[in-house]
Amino acid sequence: MRKILVSALMTASLLLLCACGADEDITGEIQKLYSAPESAAVNARVRADYGERVYDFALECLFSGDGGTVTIREPEELEGVTARLAEDGITLCYEEAEVFTGALLPDGMSPVESVAVMLRAWGGGYVTESVRENYGGTACRAVTFRISDTAQVRTWFEEDTLLPLHAEIYSDGFAVILCDFENVVLNDTER
Repeated sequence: MRKILVSALMTASLLLLCACGADEDITGEIQKLYSAPESAAVNARVRADYGERVYDFALECLFSGDGGTVTIREPEELEGVTARLAEDGITLCYEEAEVFTGALLPDGMSPVESVAVMLRAWGGGYVTESVRENYGGTACRAVTFRISDTAQVRTWFEEDTLLPLHAEIYSDGFAVILCDFENVVLNDTER
């Protein structure tokens, strides 16, 4: 009886080690894919939750190695407002319209830069969890990346394509950004 128990425990341990290796492999593939794309085009629906106020946006994001642009498609009142993202900050551009882009995180992040923050995390963030989960009936790999000491992003990547379907940014355990991806093109290859 004792030999059977020890054998069962060893087999279970080996299965767990193999599963951990598979988790690391798919997480490594995700990080490699998003680590340094020459270009990325992303269409996403973003909900920013400030606690007492919630804002919904449809964003069209274009990124390259030296920065990028995020154009608001919805809400209609802000359609066409473009944010230029660079290492030294954000510049909003459009006739006389203004958009509130206050910081969602203690160390600063506005809704218009949330997709860029996610891309950086996917490519080089510290992975704290990687599990298989379904999202909307699709087999996914749910991966959590640490953004800062108080913030993290959890993303559901479709297992077959590694395409992000949904992501949530948390600050101090509270979801401040919910994001559904409509289209992702990396290095001119649609995923």
